[in-house]
Amino acid sequence: MKVVPLNIGIQIDCDIRNLTEQDYKDINDLSDKIKFYSLNDILRKKIAENGKKKYFQLFNEKIITKYLVEKSLGSDVVLY
Repeated sequence: MKVVPLNIGIQIDCDIRNLTEQDYKDINDLSDKIKFYSLNDILRKKIAENGKKKYFQLFNEKIITKYLVEKSLGSDVVLY
């Protein structure tokens, strides 16, 4: 885990191995994005809200239950 200083009085723990090239171009781009979103509460909250809605649709209780039952019965199922 690498600690990324932000020069705005905070730092985050960031495991950059879990990020992809689609997420940032280089460490400076990553730092710029972190600074940008840390200063833009409304946009950051909207992105988080949309992500929450997306994953609640993908992983609702009916989908997960069906997957678990089928997997338990030996079916070769794919979650999504």
